[in-house]
Amino acid sequence: MKTPRPRNESLLDCTVTELGQADGALAVSPNYAGSIRIIGGVPGDRGLARVVHAGQHGVWAQWSTLSEAGPDRRPAPCPVVLRCGGCPWQMVEPSAQRAERLRRVRAALAPYLDKNAVQWGGPEGPDAGYRTRAQVVLGQRRGRIEWGFWQPSSQIWVAAEHCPAQTRDVDRVLHAACDVLGRHGVAVSHAPGSHGASGLVWRADPRTGLGLLTVLAPDPAAVAHTGEALLQIPGVQGVFSAIPSHQGGPANPATLQHLAGEARSPQTWQAAELPDLTLDLGPISFVQTRHDAAEALIAQVAAWLPARGEGLLDVFAGAGVFALAVRHRFTHVTLIERHGAASDDAHCNIAKLGAGHADVRHGDAAAIVAELLEGEQTYQAAVVDPPRAGCGPALVHALTQLPQLQTIVYVSCGLPGLQRDLAAFGERGWQASEVRVLDMFPHTPHAEVVVHIARAGATE
Repeated sequence: MKTPRPRNESLLDCTVTELGQADGALAVSPNYAGSIRIIGGVPGDRGLARVVHAGQHGVWAQWSTLSEAGPDRRPAPCPVVLRCGGCPWQMVEPSAQRAERLRRVRAALAPYLDKNAVQWGGPEGPDAGYRTRAQVVLGQRRGRIEWGFWQPSSQIWVAAEHCPAQTRDVDRVLHAACDVLGRHGVAVSHAPGSHGASGLVWRADPRTGLGLLTVLAPDPAAVAHTGEALLQIPGVQGVFSAIPSHQGGPANPATLQHLAGEARSPQTWQAAELPDLTLDLGPISFVQTRHDAAEALIAQVAAWLPARGEGLLDVFAGAGVFALAVRHRFTHVTLIERHGAASDDAHCNIAKLGAGHADVRHGDAAAIVAELLEGEQTYQAAVVDPPRAGCGPALVHALTQLPQLQTIVYVSCGLPGLQRDLAAFGERGWQASEVRVLDMFPHTPHAEVVVHIARAGATE
């Protein structure tokens, strides 16, 4: 007999069984046999949950009465955590979060290597105030422009006066930018082509607090007159505008415009931990949001690359952090990047470092690697850091055709894509041997995963 779906606002007797994704923890109930997700739930929680949405594929609820708290529950530091959705595991003890991420990675990669080969790579703290980069959505409240975030899977804007994941300086700059936009008569608008601002992107140097501010605007002309005023905010070195690629989405690099300050402002990224490496990054070039975990990531990639080699490939290279960190080890280094702004940064960093043996190829990664098969240069090692979807069959095939390639260090932020790629590498005689899981995104289900992959029979 089909179980009737509960109505909105009805109460369900629930027990949380395991952590879920951003849309809530998994739960069971004697009153309903379908899928139940408790927003803000922790394994072991028991009580009455109020249904906030009853859909075709399940129901979503929040605690009305929590009669028994799970053993790993703790107070969430963010007052809007149940609506923002950006850090859905805040109410779970950090050690339990890390254990669950490790368990998930081991389960996902079990077909490809022994679970003991999957180990924690750190770091274990801090779990607050670690973000030096932020992208926020603008909204109007109490007659003022304020910043916040979209509620998951909705167009509901959630104001956030303070984000515990961000440093206090990040909050300060965002509030000040909102005040400037308001004083200069800028409206808030998210419709494509409309005359207003929709968001802000701020990235600061973790050592100095200095950084670059980008105003996202469907029509950049609406904010062009605010550049000099935004530049007066302490810490802001340069001001830019860009059109968002979609509502609440990232900036479209092709639309980037310089409004004020230095057109190319130096952004030192963990230089103290990487001798002779100080990278310049444009305002919207990708950089990890947690600098101590980024340092650990770079160190792990470097540890798995050969101490000496003929050639190194850095695929999805961005500004070139991985390849340029180990540039002295190789006779020649090739960076492959499809985004123009990141390619420009890579060119600038190569010139700045005097790395004449490095070059940048701009375009589709699979096509460029296939072209390298016809060239004279050989490559013993490669780093691949693809987007969440993974490398894809064409790139995996092209990499495994390079005759001298022995080692691949794969950096992943998406387990399904990594699973598909590891299966494809395995079919071509390559084997994953070690995995490290890094806590790049505290309070979320996401994990940064680094995998050492070698050609069968290869020796270091």
